[in-house]
Amino acid sequence: MAKARLSSNGMINFPAKLRKKLDLKPGDEVSFVESAKGILIVPIKNILDATNPDNYDIVVEMVKEIRQERNTEKW
Repeated sequence: MAKARLSSNGMINFPAKLRKKLDLKPGDEVSFVESAKGILIVPIKNILDATNPDNYDIVVEMVKEIRQERNTEKW
């Protein structure tokens, strides 16, 4: 299990072992998804990988959140 400490301004350092495993680079975006099991951190560039049947509920929630954010954005 990897863990990180929350800074006083709400930032965390993403553990290097997980960054390498997920091929995350500086500037990549992640999504925070609340679920019954806790908060999931999902790399946005890998959202299509999450569409297997085991993760269907998570993907549905992520899509709902993304749509809601887009609807509230001001252009």
